[in-house]
Amino acid sequence: MKNIKSYTGWFTLIEILLGVTIVSMVTISWLYAVNAVGIGRIKLMEKTKLEQQAFYFSERFFEIVKSGGTLDYEEYFQRKNIWNSTYLSGHYDTLTSFGNGANSLVHCISWNTSLMWNDGCILTHNDAGASILGDKFLYGQYPEQFIDYNSDADGDGGDEDGDGSILGDDDDLYLGNGPSVFWVDGEISEIYLIGKSWDSRTFFRWYVQEDPNKIASAICDFSNPRTPTGDGCFGTIQFLRLKGVDWWNDHSSSIIDVTQNDGIIDTWIYDPEVYGTSSPIVADLTPAVDTDDSENYWLTILGDNVNVKNIKISAYPNKDSNLAWADNLDSTFLSPYLRISMTILPSWKERLRLKGSVPEVQINTTINLTTKYN
Repeated sequence: MKNIKSYTGWFTLIEILLGVTIVSMVTISWLYAVNAVGIGRIKLMEKTKLEQQAFYFSERFFEIVKSGGTLDYEEYFQRKNIWNSTYLSGHYDTLTSFGNGANSLVHCISWNTSLMWNDGCILTHNDAGASILGDKFLYGQYPEQFIDYNSDADGDGGDEDGDGSILGDDDDLYLGNGPSVFWVDGEISEIYLIGKSWDSRTFFRWYVQEDPNKIASAICDFSNPRTPTGDGCFGTIQFLRLKGVDWWNDHSSSIIDVTQNDGIIDTWIYDPEVYGTSSPIVADLTPAVDTDDSENYWLTILGDNVNVKNIKISAYPNKDSNLAWADNLDSTFLSPYLRISMTILPSWKERLRLKGSVPEVQINTTINLTTKYN
């Protein structure tokens, strides 16, 4: 009997120990689960916050684009004429001068053939007497590509009435067609827009630099300056705002000319309301005259917590339908629009405090840029 009580005591002790062990295991599992839920909740909150930042950035960007007006075919024609394959930090490294790079327009003469639609009269058949490929134009050059000022192709060079000017003669022919401004697929590297009153322009570009907050092992590779890559890069979207003025072709307000204040915009300055400039500054006139680099006027849309890893932009249609009314392609008469695709992730300023993997957000949108205004 004594032995039975002894065994019973041992079994009771074992049961107690097993019970304590089970309770401890359950408690540990519960604490681990609570901790895991806490970590998961933190990660979810961080991911949600980053997604909110990404969408806020993109919505802000798209809002500014939408308010910028419609496609600026003039600037795209300028860009195409001096098109270069060299880039700097994700954007072009050659300036167009925004239409301030010349003091006279070049006119098309005797080029009324379908063979000229791609390039206009920039190579031959112009009153400049030579190829103007690579030149910087005066603002208003693109519409001139849609007019043949010597449509009968005779020897007067377009001066039908002999008054010393090829403009306003009987042989002036509005062709209703002219050159395209994008590559065939519509892909562009920068966004150029002109406002509804035609006296404001807004340009956008992707700007990439080395992230100042990155860790030492993170690298930003600029070997391909068009698309810098690496974990140490920081990309953002910048914009430039211009205002149109009527200062004639010398681009000077102080020199009063015959056609100054004739109602035709021929000069572009940095918008004083945006930059707070006390006196007007002509945008990238020429290095010899205006040494105020436009780099000082590109503004970043948002702060340094969002990294635009990459961006792809396409624009349509390829011609200004208001000028190309005789074009036989239906696609020419679509309402202007942009397709934008971006990959956004947190910058190193945000990443240094994150737990776990770094989330990426893919943004894709189509923005209609109407040419019709109320």
